[in-house]
Amino acid sequence: MSQLFPHLFDPITLGSTTIRNRIVSSGHDTVLDDHGHIGDDLVAYHEARAKGGAGLIVLQVSGVHETARYTSHVLMATDESSVPGYQNVAEAVHRHGATIFAQLFHPGREVMDGERGMAPRAKAPSDEPQERFKVVPETLSTAEIKDIIAGYGEAAKRIADSGIDGVEIVASHGYLPIQFFNLAVNTRTDDYGGSPENRRRFLTEVAHTVRQSVGPDVVVGVRISGEDKTEDGLVATEILDLVDHLDSLTADGVDCLDYFSITAGDSSTLQGAVHIVPSMQIDPGYAANLSEQVKKITDKTVMVAGRINQPHEAETAIAEGRTDMAIMTRAMICDPEIANKSESDKVDEIRACIGCNQACIGHFQQGVPISCIQYPESGQELTFLPRPTLRTRRKVLVIGGGPAGLKTAAVAAEQGDDVVLCEKEPHLGGAVLLAQELPYRSEFGGAATNLTAEAARAGVDIRTCVPATRTSSPRWPPIMSSSPPVPNSACPHSRLLTTHSSSGLATICGSPRTCRQAACSSQTGRATGSDSASPCAWSRPGDT
Repeated sequence: MSQLFPHLFDPITLGSTTIRNRIVSSGHDTVLDDHGHIGDDLVAYHEARAKGGAGLIVLQVSGVHETARYTSHVLMATDESSVPGYQNVAEAVHRHGATIFAQLFHPGREVMDGERGMAPRAKAPSDEPQERFKVVPETLSTAEIKDIIAGYGEAAKRIADSGIDGVEIVASHGYLPIQFFNLAVNTRTDDYGGSPENRRRFLTEVAHTVRQSVGPDVVVGVRISGEDKTEDGLVATEILDLVDHLDSLTADGVDCLDYFSITAGDSSTLQGAVHIVPSMQIDPGYAANLSEQVKKITDKTVMVAGRINQPHEAETAIAEGRTDMAIMTRAMICDPEIANKSESDKVDEIRACIGCNQACIGHFQQGVPISCIQYPESGQELTFLPRPTLRTRRKVLVIGGGPAGLKTAAVAAEQGDDVVLCEKEPHLGGAVLLAQELPYRSEFGGAATNLTAEAARAGVDIRTCVPATRTSSPRWPPIMSSSPPVPNSACPHSRLLTTHSSSGLATICGSPRTCRQAACSSQTGRATGSDSASPCAWSRPGDT
């Protein structure tokens, strides 16, 4: 048991399931699907976090109905072809002692992709336009509503029968269940619109259907935004009234819900969407005030998201009674081992998320698989891990102590090379040190701290204030270069690896006729004047 974080590593029971600690990886889109199913890449991704000590892993959203396809890469749980994927990921996560839930999802009007370049087609309670994706949905008929509600139950049973421990109804961020509740979006005049009771009806029937479908032993929860944080969105008092209602629901004498997962924001506007994946501009743990209000009206388990990047932030929120569990999703994208490191009190070894959003949500917005600028192994576990061990130990020289140089040096050392890193400046970090000086970007400096520590732990011989100027040198075969030539006297090694960016024209390893010439700006990463015959390769700042 951790001496620093006793509350964080105290087991907790939801329904009939006991979870080993309070650390949660919440549902987040990874773009790692295999044609709408769970494939080997997604299994490996979640297994890495289970192996790293996470208590609870919640899978990304699974569509419950054919009209729930909000992107081209959403998981679908609408037929039996999805079962093997759920079985495989459940087995992988359970192998390491973690618990796994899956999200039940319908986006309503929050649809991002259309077929073959056409405008997105969406179904919603009413035809109120959606601002962010410029979608005008079709109004759901009563028969369609009943069909979607049945889809929640069918998907929940299919997932639970596959070995997943629990299911989570997604009513957060302006998706379909909360669209029914929102008077600004739902203008219906039938049983699903108008009065608060009618606007709650859809989510009420979904909760009843899911519980009846999975029985009393499968954990059922709901994810909900404690506040939309938009100009005309739902506010905390409205959500608390809804939570109070949901808390009282039972089906066949069993509580419909076992927990509430609290977040913030709304997908339909840029103002609210910021809170889906809050950046470094927003204070760590800021949403705990929302979960604290929920805890005052329910005895059920409450978990909260919102930039909880460090174990001490999670420990404090739990110890103060503001939440029962801490959602640390991006913290585990950046460092899958954060739970194990925290439990053994090795906090100095944690690679902390800086909230840059460049390769997590940034990759999702580009339609490419998830990763992390500090830990590119995330999302590519089957490609990069486990690290190969070299049969012959090489001597490797890395010139430039920016992010690319530090990461490259660390990886080379971890696989068995004898690595020296030379940096002409007194401080490591390269362009990151400039980025941290920008307004609201001070956390960028954490990338330099994290990568420096990673290289040092790997055994890299780090030398600062060592300028790279050639005196005399043998013709080392370069394997990556973007830096001025290397001093033989300073770093006499048989392999050359340079990754530093240069603001001027650089000629690598001698003759410009046989080697790449380039001007690399530390701000743009653009290279010019290259020679196609060069054996050298350039890396932009941040590339590895």
